[in-house]
Amino acid sequence: MSFQGIVGHARQIELLRRAIRNGSLHHALLITGIRGVGKKTMARALARGLVCQDPATGDACGQCPACRKFDRGVHPDVYEVLPDGKFMKIEQIREIKRKLLFHPVLGEHRVFLVFEAQHMNRDAANALLKSLEEPPPGNYLILTSPDDRALLPTIVSRCQRIDLSPLPDRTVEDFLAARTDVRKSEAAEMAKLCGGSLGRAMEANAAEKDPATSFSHRRNEVILQLQQLKNNGIRTNLLLAKTWSNEQSEADELFDIFRFWLRDQLVSQYRGYRVQTGGPHHTSVGSKGQEPLRPDRIYRMMDEVELASKALRQNANKRLVFEVLLLRLAEA
Repeated sequence: MSFQGIVGHARQIELLRRAIRNGSLHHALLITGIRGVGKKTMARALARGLVCQDPATGDACGQCPACRKFDRGVHPDVYEVLPDGKFMKIEQIREIKRKLLFHPVLGEHRVFLVFEAQHMNRDAANALLKSLEEPPPGNYLILTSPDDRALLPTIVSRCQRIDLSPLPDRTVEDFLAARTDVRKSEAAEMAKLCGGSLGRAMEANAAEKDPATSFSHRRNEVILQLQQLKNNGIRTNLLLAKTWSNEQSEADELFDIFRFWLRDQLVSQYRGYRVQTGGPHHTSVGSKGQEPLRPDRIYRMMDEVELASKALRQNANKRLVFEVLLLRLAEA
């Protein structure tokens, strides 16, 4: 992967390429952005450019021995670190510190890619601080996280921030239409629902081939459950919270469904029409006789969703967060 192959983020790419050309890249970087926006892709493209033996344009050449080793996943000066289970542990950070004691093997640079850095436990984060502050020359640490608020402020302050904004819907739509077998109208719908996340759009496209597991099916199911919260008993809502907390899918996906539904409800209030939830395999999920949500209730529900999302970013108990959220949404 090179910068040239990345969709969007032109400003951030030019900043990084210029820094590589000038030899002025900061030794510690933090790449942030929503899930699926391209944080890992950007980090790997940056690492490839750093270890490339001929980065004349600030991008990897793709032809030198270093690039070929990188592409095969065997470059000895590039290390990827991922959470071990739920958390990234202090032993993993100690291994980084041990490797920092030695010179790079092939070239002048060595790169540590610390993916999902928000999952570092406190001991691991504290252990990383010194390395972030003053690593040996030629070493680079590149962290990724959906949100810097889930990291220790002392970690964030030692890094140069590279923020990846959600991609424009049109960019995602054009990519899907050009690179997949999705029809133009379906690509537009997927782009809208995935909130600027190309990764989620690709996941949704793959899932759409099986309507039973498709994103649109999942969305309709969740919205129907949201519509029923106020009429459910407390026990039913707590059971739903338990179900959601046990699912393997990302909580971010649920929060995005909540946001899109609430946003569409709000738009319908101000434009004077009822929004139908739909998609490539649309099935109406409206409840007969159900009163539209009042704007004041929609705003309260939006606030609760954001509070819950923030709590999960700070590693709060997932089940407890969903329990509190669903009970508050039912009362909003």
